[in-house]
Amino acid sequence: MSELPMFIDKKSECKALLFDLGGVIYHIDPELTAKLFQKKIGDNYFQFLTTAEKEDIFNKFEIGEVSSEYFLTRLSEISEGKLTKDDVFSIWNKMIVNIPTQHLVSLKRLSLEKPIYLLSNTNSIHVDFINRQLKNIGMYDLYHQVFTKIYYSHQIKVRKPNKEAFEYVLNDCGLKPQEICFLDDKQENIDSAKKAKIDSFLFPFNGDLTKWI
Repeated sequence: MSELPMFIDKKSECKALLFDLGGVIYHIDPELTAKLFQKKIGDNYFQFLTTAEKEDIFNKFEIGEVSSEYFLTRLSEISEGKLTKDDVFSIWNKMIVNIPTQHLVSLKRLSLEKPIYLLSNTNSIHVDFINRQLKNIGMYDLYHQVFTKIYYSHQIKVRKPNKEAFEYVLNDCGLKPQEICFLDDKQENIDSAKKAKIDSFLFPFNGDLTKWI
């Protein structure tokens, strides 16, 4: 939490704030999905993972180069019969845990002071799942009211840590790098944002966002 005081001091000077979603605003558990894939596939899991990484399936899905149908079908195929498309869909969504209500309440309060933007590496399946989850708990409207604009990697066709992702946001929202502060839970994304001259701060994975804002 060493960067907490620095972020608190700096965010008051920024004209706008940029947040990551998974691991910052929304609690996620990617390891759970990996373990469930491994349990379902068994001894072929590492071959499955190797093939998926060789074909760059996960990255391509996150930048919108392949459809959700292709993603589900291809992962089913390379599992060699161990996974149906429904299995892939279900396990893929298991990493989406929940969103602490107070995170949204605090962000809404902050959004009354300055614009808040969201930049997330994600995909169409997860976005649909998150929207359904938010509607089920009555937080869908608040979630979308918080942000001046949301940038999902599969929609803007570029993902962090690519510098172009940050440049896309800056160009689209009309801000200079020194006018925005960025919060993310991955060091590689922080490093990239800093190369784009954005003041950036490392957030503890699945931490309490209310302490920061």
